[in-house]
Amino acid sequence: MPPSEARAVAVLRAALAGEGSWIATVGSAVESLLRRLLAEVPLAPPMPEVLGLASAAYAADLELAVAAAGGSEAAWRTILQNFRPTIGALISQFGFGRDREDLQQEIGLLLVQKLHLYRGEASLRTWIYRVALNHLRNYATRTHRKRLRELDESGLESADGEPLTLETLVASPAPSPADDLDREELRERVRAALAQVPVHYREAVILRDLQDLSYPEIALALEVPEATVRTRVARGRAQLARLLLPERDALAPGAD
Repeated sequence: MPPSEARAVAVLRAALAGEGSWIATVGSAVESLLRRLLAEVPLAPPMPEVLGLASAAYAADLELAVAAAGGSEAAWRTILQNFRPTIGALISQFGFGRDREDLQQEIGLLLVQKLHLYRGEASLRTWIYRVALNHLRNYATRTHRKRLRELDESGLESADGEPLTLETLVASPAPSPADDLDREELRERVRAALAQVPVHYREAVILRDLQDLSYPEIALALEVPEATVRTRVARGRAQLARLLLPERDALAPGAD
């Protein structure tokens, strides 16, 4: 990874640090969500044709999914405990933090509706990412014009009106309780930069650099070849570098 891209990724990770820890009491929140989901959507039994198709590496995932689709509350509890914070972080990283609770419940409902279709040919984590990403894409389409207006108004400037640079981001001290508002403003600026990257590049960068998925996992989640994922990640990082770094440090236009 070129140095400017690596620095841009470091800024992105630092500014969005803690997005996955927004939930304080996983247990009570999971129980509440579990009751809502299972009350609203009837469970579909596992499809007979999917049984026995799992890769040996994902047999445990398929067993968990089959138990959940068959009505096991314990299995659903395990799935929600494992993935609810991750999906919440993903929603925020895509710029929809204000609608996180609603989107998380909508994605949960989709999981209840679709889990009986999981075949165990990829990890359950990858399958859940695919469901979540498809829903977020649809949501983004519905809110596209509104988001563009917000981005036009937000800009990428610091509090004193100067362009936001890597130096100003990295120089920011670790947040204390009194700094929470400033920290959130910083996150919003970085999210704004991320939102300016074309969606197919943005998805790849988020999954690789913020969600820590491997290239093969991303390829399965996005349903594209691994080589395409690598290209998208490289180009997305390059565009972020241009947005988050001073012009003298950014990559030349057209560089990968």
